[in-house]
Amino acid sequence: MAKAGIIGAGSWGCALASVLDKNGHQVTIWSIMEQEVAMLKEKHEHTDKLPGVKLSDKITFTTDLKEAVTGLDLLVLAVPSAFTRDTAKKMAPYVGKGQVVISVAKGIEEKTLMTLTEIIEEEIPAHILSDSLAGLLRPLMILRRMIHDKIHTYIDVLLVACRCKAL
Repeated sequence: MAKAGIIGAGSWGCALASVLDKNGHQVTIWSIMEQEVAMLKEKHEHTDKLPGVKLSDKITFTTDLKEAVTGLDLLVLAVPSAFTRDTAKKMAPYVGKGQVVISVAKGIEEKTLMTLTEIIEEEIPAHILSDSLAGLLRPLMILRRMIHDKIHTYIDVLLVACRCKAL
């Protein structure tokens, strides 16, 4: 069982947190927005972005970035691409050697035309990241089922790219 921090509480961050939780991992979701974290703590559901999708009671929620990063095995950076640089910069003091960082947002930085993994490499010291940065390329297969008049989406296979052979 890995300890995972999901950095970003939007629909993609919550969906991936749910997948990790269902696979037996200990999950913490971070958001910079206090109201969002309060809603998630109270309802265990993101009523704005994933209405009707209940998150496990085992998932914890926080606005404390240090708590969401320090000492965890896996960090999933799921903030919108426009906030990747700033968030990676704020995470950097808490990221430790051996932690795996996975970037799951899509896009490039408008000003520099850098990919999101390039931005993370620039903001988090190389001696910390070494070869433990990965990028989630895309879900390979998405299954949709109709249950009680609601569409539920299941991610069947994910494709991750990384330089690290251990991953």
